[in-house]
Amino acid sequence: MKRCLSLLLSLFLILSLFGCELKPVNGSESENSQSGNLSDGLLASESVLSDTAAKDESSSKNVSSATLSKGAGSALNSDAATKEKTATGKSGTAFTGASSAGGASSATGAGSGSGTKNSSEYVRTAAKASEMRAVWYSYIELNFSGLSYNDFTKKIDEMFDRAKSLSMNAVICQVRANADAYYPSAYFPFSASVTGTAGKAPDYDPLKYMVSAAHKKGLQFHAWINPYRVTAAHNNIKKLPKDSPAVKWAQSDNKKTRQNVLYTKSGIYFNPASPQVRQLIVNGVREILKNYAVDGIQFDDYFYPTTDKSFDEKSYSAYSKGNSDPLPLAEWRRTNVSVLVADVYEAVHKKKNVVFGIAPAAAVSKDKTDANYTVYYADIYRWMAEPCYIDYIAPQLYYGYRYKKEAFQFKNLLSLWTGVRRAKAVKLYIGLAPYKIGTEDAGSKEWITDKNILAREVTDLRRQKAVSGFMMYSYSYLFKDSPRHRSELAALKKVL
Repeated sequence: MKRCLSLLLSLFLILSLFGCELKPVNGSESENSQSGNLSDGLLASESVLSDTAAKDESSSKNVSSATLSKGAGSALNSDAATKEKTATGKSGTAFTGASSAGGASSATGAGSGSGTKNSSEYVRTAAKASEMRAVWYSYIELNFSGLSYNDFTKKIDEMFDRAKSLSMNAVICQVRANADAYYPSAYFPFSASVTGTAGKAPDYDPLKYMVSAAHKKGLQFHAWINPYRVTAAHNNIKKLPKDSPAVKWAQSDNKKTRQNVLYTKSGIYFNPASPQVRQLIVNGVREILKNYAVDGIQFDDYFYPTTDKSFDEKSYSAYSKGNSDPLPLAEWRRTNVSVLVADVYEAVHKKKNVVFGIAPAAAVSKDKTDANYTVYYADIYRWMAEPCYIDYIAPQLYYGYRYKKEAFQFKNLLSLWTGVRRAKAVKLYIGLAPYKIGTEDAGSKEWITDKNILAREVTDLRRQKAVSGFMMYSYSYLFKDSPRHRSELAALKKVL
């Protein structure tokens, strides 16, 4: 497989023999995302250890979206993408009547049969041989504070054994939630969830054991990373460990370097427009791939933490002054994120048999007015349709069948997502919501009254040729010991 190549700014990108769409190269390096849990993501939310450390991994190209003109932004559409559009007969649209990767959707629509009638009705549908059946483990659930090594290993074994007992075949563990790590890192301090103190190292390597334990139990292990978030708990840089890259950048004597770290009213984030930030994130991914036999790397739905223009105003101003025809702010932000996604994809694919995926919010639209595109600045349509961005997408369809807003009812969301145009290599998995069991959801009480919502949803998604599996958020909710959870789990076991 040849690595992705890039051309000069404002030119169309060419493909490598692998058919990869590539990023624009940098010109001048102008100065130029929310809680640890996966969320519904419908609404807007209100290095590398030094100035020169971005030179690490110098064999990798250093791309900067900050120099893009409108022409260069358009160049993100590759020849391969054009061929995909032509093949669908819907040039210029992100939706098709049938998914290019998975075939036609059910003629009766997603959710037909089950979900639209009595809640007790669902039909077991045979799983595909390659079906993904995964469980998410958040950093809140992976809290090892005060545990000895033996207690830690017992906890992990129990957590993974439970997933295996439910016929799951993959675990997705949050190993870097807040610019910290669950493993010895040259770039990030240890997570407070490991020892109880941010930056304090344990006398063992948690990630090493987790990967080994998963594989021994026949489970894939995917490392879940939040790329930009430093913390969503406060905006006081002094509260962070001194060896955090965010602290070193924020306290730099170099004004431009300080712009690598940005703030909201309640959080601290890396600047998505910064080439140094991008290099830090890519280096962190490379570190995991080098030291651990992970099967995948995953980002969730948190990219930009706000739509506020003041968030990265200085970076956008510097970019605009350096370009005669600059991209609009929203397009510039989406480009910054897409360049990172493409860089991470390239880094991941330097190691065999490892995949890169993203779990975006549920919101999707035919006119790109959804939260993914306009709030988080995540161009899910490009990533799905063009090669060399992602290997899979796992939208968080965290809704039931009777949610008050009809557009977000599970069957309707499933139908929309299966209709989004995808490159043949991109798999579609569906994120499901055990965390809603027993709760009222914006006025809908179905998660309280019904006993088999997850079973019906698995049945319905299996009817879609475009869907290749599902992921459950999250472990503690899936196996919670309550009558309501036990009944939902019993129904789920019947279809797994």
